[in-house]
Amino acid sequence: MKFITTKIMSSELDQDLKVSIATQIIPITYGNNTILMFVINSLERPVYYKEKLYIRSGNSTVEVNGSKVASVFALFPS
Repeated sequence: MKFITTKIMSSELDQDLKVSIATQIIPITYGNNTILMFVINSLERPVYYKEKLYIRSGNSTVEVNGSKVASVFALFPS
């Protein structure tokens, strides 16, 4: 699990998000296999990845541009 944690912490994700993800990894044994469950809690603000903002739309991740950026920020009370 240290390998996964190291990869997360060395990624280009936002620092607060990295810490949140890396500290909430739960190993689950299923038969002879171990799977990892990542608990991802929302932050109190939008998080950019590589200077771009994304949202989930159904089962896809889409980049948010222009006037739609304001609607994303409106989801987070100040």
